Parts: sequence; structure tokens; C-alpha cells
Amino acid sequence: MVQIHMMVLEECIKEEIIKQKELCIDNFIEDIHNNNNYDEKINIPLCDTDNSKDIRESDLPSKRYKDVWNEGICYDEVNGIINEEKEPSEADKWMKNYQTKFTITLDEHIDGFKKNNPKKRYRDLYYILNVIFYRIKLIDKYSSFHDFIEETIRGYTKNILRVYDKDNFHENPINVSNYNQVEIENSKKIDNLCEDIDYIDKNIEQINSSSQCQNIQSFIQQENQELKAIYEDSSDKYSYILQFYNYPSFNHFENIIQKIYCKSHVSDARSPEVHDSDVTYQNLRKHITALSILSPLGILLIGFFLIKTTPIGNWINTRIRKKIIFWNKLNDDENHKIVENNCEYSQINSNNDKYDMLYHSIDNY
Repeated sequence: MVQIHMMVLEECIKEEIIKQKELCIDNFIEDIHNNNNYDEKINIPLCDTDNSKDIRESDLPSKRYKDVWNEGICYDEVNGIINEEKEPSEADKWMKNYQTKFTITLDEHIDGFKKNNPKKRYRDLYYILNVIFYRIKLIDKYSSFHDFIEETIRGYTKNILRVYDKDNFHENPINVSNYNQVEIENSKKIDNLCEDIDYIDKNIEQINSSSQCQNIQSFIQQENQELKAIYEDSSDKYSYILQFYNYPSFNHFENIIQKIYCKSHVSDARSPEVHDSDVTYQNLRKHITALSILSPLGILLIGFFLIKTTPIGNWINTRIRKKIIFWNKLNDDENHKIVENNCEYSQINSNNDKYDMLYHSIDNY
């Protein structure tokens, strides 16, 4: 009976272990989903006040604010008009949509802009607009419209920004010649590098303690190397950008980059989805620990605990009673066969005794 009890208990425990493993896996997957779920829209924080924050590569201004104006200026719409060279009537629709979406974007983000290098945010806007105007001028069918489009958008943008942030707004501070697209894009990249360098310098202790310190270091070193060559080749075109940050020269960047030494010396090279899930790692350890305690002794203890405290105990007792009834019936059948065999044997022996008795009786005669 004890053996039957243990066999049934073992089966129950195996089933429970499988359920627990499946539950752990489901919880782990859910944790990953919850901790990595994010809003793709750009949300500008008012300011970074948490000194314990683990700074990520995505926190660098060049990455955080990369697409901040796209929705407000209906970038996808105008980009499609230019790429497909649509009719000027489509550009007229874009200008109307621009005027609507631009104010909505400012309503949502103006406080964040004011507290996160607002002058650079407005320069970012003009970098994009200048490229758009340059590309429109290259379309033949817009030869008589592009000046009107540019004047309308520039005038509206200037008037709105003066209302929202007159202290930080400067009209088109980009110094470019003839709207050269390459020159505009290089100016934006150098401006981005300057802002990243400034951000690193102000947050150097947190960056050195960051789990992505080496990622940040590698990124900024590569950007500095590539843009330094462009800057030195045409410093007269781009030197004004450094003045926004009071940097004496491009070589000044090296002094700041050398401050990065990464205390952990460990680069977290996993995907951004896993980068943003430190809690997930802790949950993984928790689930692994839960599975690792299922040793033979642990299994036995868990089994008895389940029997005593959960409805599974009634189920086990029912199965055990069925097993006992089965074995009792089996034993009864075996006993019955043994009795029958004994009876037959006794009957045969009885006959032999009878004959033996008669035989001896004759001899005695």
C-alpha cells in the first residue's frame, strides 16, 4: 500500500512540476513583454533629475531628439511629395497640415524644449526645413511655387515660435551657402556631436557607472573621428557651430572623451529591448531559482505540502483508494486460486491415503 501511495504521489508531483515550469516560463515571457513595452512616440522629459539613473546610449541628445519634429512638420507627408514629385496642390495640403500639427506639437512639448537646450531644438527644426526647401527647389514643376512655399512655412514658424518661446528662438541661425544639402547635414551632425559631448561632460560620473558605458564611449569616439575629418577639411564653414557651446576647437572634444573610463568595464551589447529590462534579469534569476530548488528532497516536501494544503490531496486519496481496491481484488483472485489448488491437492492426497490404507490392510491380513 505504501508503494502504491508513493507511485501515485510521484506521478502527481511530476505533473505539478511540469505546470510550475510552464508557469515560470509564461511569467518570464510576460515580464519581458511588460518591461520592454514602450511608446514609439517621442516624449520629452521636463528634465533629468534622477542622479541614480542608468544612462543609456539612447539617452544621448542626438538619439533622444532625433525625430522629435517629424510629426509636428508632417515630415512623412512632405517627404513623399518630394520623392514622388507630386503636384503642387499636394504641397498646398501639406502647408495646411503643417500649420495644424506644428502648434499641437508645441503644446505637447514646449515645456520639455525649454528645459532641454531649446536653442538646439529650434536649430534641429531649421536643419530639417532647410533640407526640405532645398529639395523642393530641385523639382522642375515647383519652379514657380518653391519661393511661396518657403516664405509661407518660414513666416508661420517664426511667428509661432516667437509666441511660444521668444527668449530662446532665433530665426534660422543656420549659416549655410545656397542651401547645400550636404553642408546642412554636416552642420547638423557636428551640432549633434557638440551637444552629446556637452551632455557627457555634465553627466560623466553617471556615464562611467552606466551599464552601457562602453557603448556610449565607442559611439562618441567613432562620431568624433568621422566628423573631425569633415570639420578640419572645411573649418571655415562649421566653426560657428562650436561657438554655440563655447568650445575653442574641435580638439577640445578629446579632453572630454578621455574622461570616460567605464568603472564596470563591461559592455552590455544586447538589443535595446533587453537593455531596458534590468527587472527582467532579476525575474529570470527568480524563476531559475524556483526551478533549481526542485531537488529530490524538495520534490518530496512539495508533494506532501500539496497533499495537505491543496485540493490535489483529495484527488490523490481517491486514486490511492482505487489502486487499493484494485490490488485487493487482485489479491483475492490470487488467494482464491491458491485455495482451489490446495483443495485439489488435498483431494488427490486423500485418495492416495485411501488406497494406501487399503494396501496396508491387505498386508496385515
